[in-house]
Amino acid sequence: MDTLSPQMYRYDMAGYRQVLHQMTREQLCPEDKGRVFPGLLLALGREYVAPAALLRQMVEENRREGLGGEVYFHSEGVMKRRALFKQVYR
Repeated sequence: MDTLSPQMYRYDMAGYRQVLHQMTREQLCPEDKGRVFPGLLLALGREYVAPAALLRQMVEENRREGLGGEVYFHSEGVMKRRALFKQVYR
């Protein structure tokens, strides 16, 4: 595989950590982790925009697990979190 981008949309860290650890510890070979870029939920319509603190925790957990990065599928959410992305991806 070149890259894998599972849609790991969760609203809380406990749920995210559960599916992330299941994937990284049970379904992936260690040498493949750098090619995995989980999709994170940024926004869902106008009703939900992911809190910056939650996104930061998810990114940090991905790094602890040795993953290569993240994929964000909602451009409106990216624009609303511009400052966070500048901090996280320097």
